[in-house]
Amino acid sequence: MSLAVHPEAAAELDDAIAWYDQGGQGRGQQFRATVNEVLDRCLIWPESAPVYPLDQDDVVVRTAGVARSPYRIVYFVEHETLNVVAMAHGRRRPGYWRDRLTITPSPAAPPPESNT
Repeated sequence: MSLAVHPEAAAELDDAIAWYDQGGQGRGQQFRATVNEVLDRCLIWPESAPVYPLDQDDVVVRTAGVARSPYRIVYFVEHETLNVVAMAHGRRRPGYWRDRLTITPSPAAPPPESNT
């Protein structure tokens, strides 16, 4: 399974690391290591995180908690790719990342039929 990270999720991770780095003592790097551990687990067991309730039938979104932090990794799996859409802080508005959910057609899917 491969990993794809939405640019806004990558920016959120960078911002969180910078914030933790302000506390010194290598806290930013510790946070990054913990995030990497969670991502590794999700790549091996993508269905291990709880499902986030959505009103969409075409995508199953999951959220994996990052230990010792208020952050959750929001992702969905598509075509053997773990797609990270947010590094969501627990105090942010729930579901603020919904506009980042983009489903691409499967490479093996037949083209849509035209009605001409």
